Amino acid sequence: MIQILQPMTTPSHDELAGYLRCLIYDLNVLATSIEKMMAESDDRIVEAYKTAALIKLRTVYDFFHRPTASDSIKLQMFQVYNPTVPPHQSQNWGTWLTHQSINTYVVHLDVERVTKTEPQPKFSRGERAVLRTAVALMNDAKQFIDSVAGHCDFVGLNSFGTRWRTEFVDTLNRLNAMVAARSST
Repeated sequence: MIQILQPMTTPSHDELAGYLRCLIYDLNVLATSIEKMMAESDDRIVEAYKTAALIKLRTVYDFFHRPTASDSIKLQMFQVYNPTVPPHQSQNWGTWLTHQSINTYVVHLDVERVTKTEPQPKFSRGERAVLRTAVALMNDAKQFIDSVAGHCDFVGLNSFGTRWRTEFVDTLNRLNAMVAARSST
């Protein structure tokens, strides 16, 4: 089946506020999942938090760096606000963490899960890579959000969006401190 791409219509400012709220929600889930993953000692629970984090990491990465992704909310929609756009980032974040490894081991049921010829985003090296990669991407995303929200034409976030943004920023600050502490040791 051939999918015919329709030209993108320009969303209203109210629609864009809702779209930004969706991005902030996913960032908040990503940040919270990472923080909980790093604090948890039960391996089963760590895996659950890591899975949530990896799914949201892929979602946020796709929004910023894969304009051909099948998501209907696109970075280009926000051009009206002249936002700070993150610099391009590769899909290969390290030996233990790639866009493809997330697809293979987390998002899709794939035979590679059995054969394991590709590195897996698991174990402690994988968790460190998830932390490092997610924090870098979330710092870029925060700059984007700040630039959109600070634009004179932006209509603002509703109470949910405002709360999620505050929670996201607070958690990101704690994660930045965690990354800094781990770098200095």
